[in-house]
Amino acid sequence: MAVSVVLRFPKVDNATDRYDRVVEEMGVQDNPAKGAVYHWCAPSPDGGLLICDVWETRADFDKFAEEQIAPLGQKHGLPQPQIEFNDIYKTINGSGSSRHGTGVLLEFKGNTDDLVRAYDDINERMGVDQSPPQGLIFHSSMKTSNGLRAIDHWASRQDFDRFVQTRLSEALESTGAPQPEVSFYDVHNTVDARKTAGV
Repeated sequence: MAVSVVLRFPKVDNATDRYDRVVEEMGVQDNPAKGAVYHWCAPSPDGGLLICDVWETRADFDKFAEEQIAPLGQKHGLPQPQIEFNDIYKTINGSGSSRHGTGVLLEFKGNTDDLVRAYDDINERMGVDQSPPQGLIFHSSMKTSNGLRAIDHWASRQDFDRFVQTRLSEALESTGAPQPEVSFYDVHNTVDARKTAGV
């Protein structure tokens, strides 16, 4: 089963430079690791890094973490991250790809089963499977211990805001779903296995 992996690296000087050196030595920018699906990295407000990944399996990530992330992170001075795993509920492929753009985390708090039903209803009303919104590059969703999370990569903040104004707000209101807590990040880099797979 596909898995969401969220890595939160604490504050460290020159965090993105250290990350760049790790990625360069890994050689994954144009040759993603086995089992990797999608990856984006952004500076976090506290001076650390937020990395949001989707992997085909937890075993694929664990093997890569042992062989590459841990030793190269230590070599280049990245501190140990906090790691959160959740099974992927759904992914949506948008159009195009980008190394940068805007990362968006949406946290819906409440009963997970109720939120999943509302999420499915909202997606059906908006028709996002058949017609992904303009500017969406990649979307994943997952059940969490206290609700539902969506992690997106958009070409720009303006694209996300337009989607909210023209499609999402009305769909949320029509289903009675709660408003999510939304966090925005300036994406520093992505590794997109879909490009090499021809998706």
